[in-house]
Amino acid sequence: MERGPTQEASGLSETTPNPQLPSQGWRTLRRNRPRSRLLQASTWLLLAGTVAVWASGTFAPGDLFSARRRANLWRFLSEDALPRPLRDGEGLGGLGSWLQTNWESQGAAATWATLQLALVASVLAALVGLALAPLVARTLARSDPYGAPGPTGLRWSIAGGLARSACILGRGLPELVLAWILIALVPSSTWAAVLALGIHNGGILGRLFGETLENVDRSAPQAMATAGLRRSHLILGSSLPIALPRLFAYFFYRLETCVRDATVMGLLGVASLGHVIVEARARAAYDEMLLFVACGAGIVLLADRASHFFRERLRQSGSTHVG
Repeated sequence: MERGPTQEASGLSETTPNPQLPSQGWRTLRRNRPRSRLLQASTWLLLAGTVAVWASGTFAPGDLFSARRRANLWRFLSEDALPRPLRDGEGLGGLGSWLQTNWESQGAAATWATLQLALVASVLAALVGLALAPLVARTLARSDPYGAPGPTGLRWSIAGGLARSACILGRGLPELVLAWILIALVPSSTWAAVLALGIHNGGILGRLFGETLENVDRSAPQAMATAGLRRSHLILGSSLPIALPRLFAYFFYRLETCVRDATVMGLLGVASLGHVIVEARARAAYDEMLLFVACGAGIVLLADRASHFFRERLRQSGSTHVG
């Protein structure tokens, strides 16, 4: 579009906004903004609930910042949390020896046990998720997979409903509660923790895997279904290979979560970093406790970085494959 003489002289194009319009434009946008009564009601309800909780006196902010609390915090940071060699004036040499002793005596074994627990639980969760996923995916859990929209058939409706209910139940039960129940049923506390993490994360992965299979590109599975191939052929030969990069991404995401949760399982006596943390706290050895907490934070950070690395590689390989 050609520019007029006035535009030529001012150096403005037709798309240049009028400097006198911003305030008017803002008022217009604010007046015409989309409104949701549900969102507004939820916001006011949340604010009212928060005010009611604080007004009930259950939480007393003054107690949190009292002189006694501040004194306890200062004593903990300046004395209890300080490694023993530094409190005794042994210097960095004594600190290095203290770190090595605690790492070799408890830290290394507990860290390795935590990683083993998380890895086995993650693999179990992935197997559970893969078993549930075809029944969770509505495109597969029907009489005619990838068929025209319509009734899925009573048998498949029941199977899909049971699978989705199992996923809800699995991810709805906290891992600690599951482990606490399973410890009474399974001879080994380690296996109780593995099963608890596997069931909980299996419910999460079952839902994620199922939705991923349901949302894959349908052209290839539909072509195979039209050719008369069996349901297992559609899953193993088309839907699963297409969704595999995203399934691996979800697996690595849950792996880093299992590393964190495996540490917490030590609170129930499971041989992991959480167990040595509880023992150190029971002995009032807060410096050792914080050292083992740092070990747990370190492996969670490493798991997060490894998970991010593999997810990025999978995403890039998927983009390259599509391109």
